[in-house]
Amino acid sequence: MGCYPVAITVAGLGNDRCVPWLNTIAQGFNGKMSAAVDSLSGRYHDLKIFHLDIYTPIYGLVASPWSHGFTEVRRACCALIFCNARGVGICRNATTYVFWDGAHTTEAANQVIADYLLAHGINDLVVS
Repeated sequence: MGCYPVAITVAGLGNDRCVPWLNTIAQGFNGKMSAAVDSLSGRYHDLKIFHLDIYTPIYGLVASPWSHGFTEVRRACCALIFCNARGVGICRNATTYVFWDGAHTTEAANQVIADYLLAHGINDLVVS
């Protein structure tokens, strides 16, 4: 996704915004994945397979972080490659950050993503 801090740093060309062409690739991949899941479900009726869209809730957090209580969306809470709760370079309040590191969301952001998935059909999944 073009909104991850690592993507902005590596491919953002000095801008502090999402990288549009990476978002286009992510959306295209999701479309193809959804079509593949639909095709497999149609072909194998006993198959239980689902495509869960996490692009939409993550992009929502990036586009409107304050609506969920986040204040930092461009920088990662952990500024180093190897992070743990006692390490140096960790932000003071991870609950205000969308991203833990360059490519992973924080626990607080994961809760928003999970809530989104529950509200948009994941609760209909049957686990057997």
